[in-house]
Amino acid sequence: MAPAPRQERVDSKPPPDDEPLWPDLESSLLSIESSSVRTSHPNRIRAAKKMPPVSLPKQKTITVCFFGITRSLKYTLPSIEKNIIRPARQHGNVVILAHFFNQPSIYNPRSGERGHLDTEEHKVLQADQCVVEEPDSCLEFWKYSELKSYGDSWHDGFRSMRNLVHQLHSLNEVTKMALSGRSDVCLFCRPDLEYHDDLSALISQALAKPGPEIVLPNWQAHGGLNDRFAICAGREAAKSYGMRVQLMHQYCRETGLPVHSEKLLKYAAVAGRIPTRTVFHRASRVRFDGTIKQEDFYHPYMAALRDIVKPYFPQGAAGGLAQRLKNAIARMAGRKPM
Repeated sequence: MAPAPRQERVDSKPPPDDEPLWPDLESSLLSIESSSVRTSHPNRIRAAKKMPPVSLPKQKTITVCFFGITRSLKYTLPSIEKNIIRPARQHGNVVILAHFFNQPSIYNPRSGERGHLDTEEHKVLQADQCVVEEPDSCLEFWKYSELKSYGDSWHDGFRSMRNLVHQLHSLNEVTKMALSGRSDVCLFCRPDLEYHDDLSALISQALAKPGPEIVLPNWQAHGGLNDRFAICAGREAAKSYGMRVQLMHQYCRETGLPVHSEKLLKYAAVAGRIPTRTVFHRASRVRFDGTIKQEDFYHPYMAALRDIVKPYFPQGAAGGLAQRLKNAIARMAGRKPM
């Protein structure tokens, strides 16, 4: 005959007013905190096994690097905050670094700019660290005169080459600042660009990347890689992108060509064996007076398609067809067409 089920006694009477509903909480906590338990022998005490400390994941560090001259930062700052800095803060600890030149005026026949610049404009960026350097001293350091012997890619009396050496020197300096600390992902951004697209997804992908990678715009490559802005996953990628000024003379000697911004970037990525990836994200140059330059955001393949079909369409129709195709691709990528 099966034994009767065990009955547990349930006392329906409430405890007296002077008896607590549960054991004294303070003494229970003190008992746990003592980290000791009694053995079967009343006079022996052995230490309880301590639980290993819980290790929380370290917050990633995203370094946003600005370089060159500010010239239009007061116009571009809202887009920088909206599409770069605020999205970066959603993914980790953000450090803002900057290296600029103390340039009181601008004269650039190629861009049509001539006027005075605000030498205090960099302060609106509120960078964690900002270095301001006098221009021209870097030219001798990077042997600018020797670079001129290889020719002038822009055919403007070496004016654009001079500007490029300044820009790459500034980029080199801010990269050294970034690599002196911890940086999981480095964003390299020109301060004179209006950024049209949110970089949040690209930052998230870079943080999850197990190896080095440089992410660049896919438009205006000019036979190399677009150098307007970049997202670099890992220190080696940041070093390859940000310190390519050190390869200028090597590039000229090996290729026999004058230094060229986009081609030098491609040369540096190949030399450093850093994978590159291109994206549709856009940024427009903003002149010192706030004028936004009309940019050609066509992917090279789309531009080639436009040029192929152009002879078979009425004037302007080929560009319109390519624009509709470009807008369709933008919608598929989740971006607002331009």
